[in-house]
Amino acid sequence: MFEYHYAVLTEEELDLSQGGTQHVKYVDVAFYKTPQHWQDNEDFVYDEMDNWEVLDASLKKIMTEELAQAVAKGNVVSLTMSLEPYGDETFLNLERENGWTVILYNGDDGIVPMNQDYIDSQEEAFLAYGKQTPVPKMFALTDDKLISEIVVYFLETGRLSSKVSWAKSSEEGGLPWDF
Repeated sequence: MFEYHYAVLTEEELDLSQGGTQHVKYVDVAFYKTPQHWQDNEDFVYDEMDNWEVLDASLKKIMTEELAQAVAKGNVVSLTMSLEPYGDETFLNLERENGWTVILYNGDDGIVPMNQDYIDSQEEAFLAYGKQTPVPKMFALTDDKLISEIVVYFLETGRLSSKVSWAKSSEEGGLPWDF
């Protein structure tokens, strides 16, 4: 059984820049089948500082389209998009398993989208964040088109999408649920 302790973010809180300009600087993604421009690309180097920020705008556009299609088709296993050069502090992370996807923005608090179809549910989604933490269906998504839109919006703006409600822990740090 899960214990929930969360607050729903306001529209203003979806802007993570806190007055400054924020944009994605680093991307790391694991595909089931890697799209053309994500493989053997001398301009995009996994595990290199600012690997997304240094890309040419036209290549970013192509790679963004390929990523959107891959997410929408369920072809992405995991994804990290960071507002930091190495992806280790403030980042949006996606993990997918058994048809369920958890998206977590890791900043001062863990922020997750809410699945309105399971808003009152105590059911567990069939995945574990980081292969360790069970995720309630209330905070896991199954709509691949929506997931793709959330990913692309963050990649292009550094902001959380308003297409879903987002929850953060009402307690300091941590996730909006305990198990």
